[in-house]
Amino acid sequence: MLVSTPRGARASSSTARQLALALFALLVLALAPSSALAATPKILKKATVSAPKGGTVRGTLTGSKCLVRLPVNGSKIKVTVRGPLSVKKPKTKTLKTKGKKKVVCTWKTSAFADGTYQFVATARQKIKAKTYKVSLKRTVIVKNKVTASAGMGSTIPGLLAEGPPLGTGNARFVARLLQGWDGWLGGIDSNRRQFVRQHFWGVVAHTPSYDQYLPWSPPTLVYKDLYAIYREDTPTLTNHPEWVLKDAAGNPTFIDWGCQPGPCPQYAGDIGSPTFRANWIAQAKEAVAKGYSGLWIDDANMEIRVGDAAGNATVPVDPRTGQKMTFANWRRYIAEFLEQIRREIPGTQLVANVLWFGGTSIGRDADQFIRRAYTAVDRLNLERGFNDDGLTAGYSPRDAWAVESFMEFIDRMHDLGLPVTLDSAGSGREAWEYNLGGFFLVDQGADAVGEMQLTAGDWWNGWDVRLGPALGERTRRSDGVFERQFAKGLVLLNPTRATPRTIKLPKAYKRIDGSTVTSVTPQRGPRPRC
Repeated sequence: MLVSTPRGARASSSTARQLALALFALLVLALAPSSALAATPKILKKATVSAPKGGTVRGTLTGSKCLVRLPVNGSKIKVTVRGPLSVKKPKTKTLKTKGKKKVVCTWKTSAFADGTYQFVATARQKIKAKTYKVSLKRTVIVKNKVTASAGMGSTIPGLLAEGPPLGTGNARFVARLLQGWDGWLGGIDSNRRQFVRQHFWGVVAHTPSYDQYLPWSPPTLVYKDLYAIYREDTPTLTNHPEWVLKDAAGNPTFIDWGCQPGPCPQYAGDIGSPTFRANWIAQAKEAVAKGYSGLWIDDANMEIRVGDAAGNATVPVDPRTGQKMTFANWRRYIAEFLEQIRREIPGTQLVANVLWFGGTSIGRDADQFIRRAYTAVDRLNLERGFNDDGLTAGYSPRDAWAVESFMEFIDRMHDLGLPVTLDSAGSGREAWEYNLGGFFLVDQGADAVGEMQLTAGDWWNGWDVRLGPALGERTRRSDGVFERQFAKGLVLLNPTRATPRTIKLPKAYKRIDGSTVTSVTPQRGPRPRC
């Protein structure tokens, strides 16, 4: 099945009075030409959408019906509203056309928080045994005079969110605020608060240390590991030793993180235990009730990630079978757990930090349990993003670890209605620029970027880039370089480990650092420091 088929030829940008912005990315891995894809049938290019056009919409979307005109052979179309976190969570509607060439949908937003929203209409078309995806978008501004609750917007008069809007061409930064940020934020300097609100589209933080900042913070997710039991949690370890997974010899197992020099700080909890899950959910509810907009769920791993006290991989015993845990049962337990969290904490944003390659041996995300797990949440976090040093310079589908394969995974998640956050693991401008370039190539208007190691108060102006709407999807040039054009700029990404290319630009561009260039030779990007 074809995924992310290029939708038409790349549109040319209009002449600008000033220099456009060019973003040149560098990666630590490379790609090889995929099998030739058939050109998208012209009939698909005629698909149009008539939805709310710009401007302001007050109250419900009165008079702003979503009228979708379908190309032939259309069977159904999925319409999604994406936007700021709101009192009432937007949902996805699937409209059956039953042979009609157009359908009308309405979307009431009377309880939505004010902000910019995006209609996304997605249809799959089958032409001559090949399947194509058509995605059509329209932006609308909602003003109901409904403000978001604590943790979802400012409750301090005069302090307004100024973060980046939805839509392609906008870098949206989600900050993971580690311990070093506490002291930086703890002062009474209003400029620091404004810095956070201006630059950060969202925040991931820990309770209780961040609780005090919720009244003025951007939408903030509270961190919680899916199956960690901390060594210092004496009450849990004393009262519920059965919650810790054991190996075949009866020794406790651990999550492989922070194990050098050892021992690992987190025991591996039993994700299949009803009582463990109930306790986890009770703690999550308590945290969210403080005003957090949702949960950032770490280690939603669809592969068994359990080790001994030194972090050496092992397979735990499944308490329900008395035998070694099977990969199928592990994936099933993760999926069931995430689905239970969704049922019992409704209306809360759930973001899962996942391994994009999870389930390699069984077809990756084609596995039923992986799809169940991912569709139980609202967004996926992809740690290390395009700086992941496990990526290679090969070509999809022959190379399952290629940068191209990574991009196609993101495309498939978009097909499921899941935006992603690309959490860079680099340090410094080159690594950040490479990850940002990858972001712009795959972004469909609601994706985000982040940085796992950002020090308190640090910032790079590349995360403030606004390239204007995308003029098409990403394409692959004959020299192997990825390209995507925007109304106000151009993004080029030469896979790392690929041969350096000198690229002559169609006109003078201005880079993020302010320099003017007419050609560029992207070099190999820095290795991430993880």
